[in-house]
Amino acid sequence: MVFIALIKRRVSGKPILELTFNGQQRFKMIVDTGASGMVITQEIAGALGVVPVGKAKANIVSSKAVEFPVSYLESMELGRMMVNKVPVAIASAD
Repeated sequence: MVFIALIKRRVSGKPILELTFNGQQRFKMIVDTGASGMVITQEIAGALGVVPVGKAKANIVSSKAVEFPVSYLESMELGRMMVNKVPVAIASAD
C-alpha cells in the first residue's frame, strides 16, 4: 500500500504532519523515522483527556534511559489512514 501525506513544514529537516487524535482534535507532529514509538506532550495529553496507565523506560537521543508515563490514544488519523489503540509515551515538561 502507498500512502501520501501532506508535509506542513519542516523543522531542522524533519517533516511536520497534522494528525487527528481520537477523531476530534488536530495537532502538528514531528516525524522521526528513527523513533521506535510515539511521544506526545503533556499539553496534548491534557487536551485529549489521556490518563497514564503505566510507565516505561526508553532511551532518548542522548542514549540516556528516561522513564515516561504511558497510555493509549483511541485513534490517530492522517488523511484516510487511521490506526486504533495507539500506545503513546507522555513527555515531561523538561
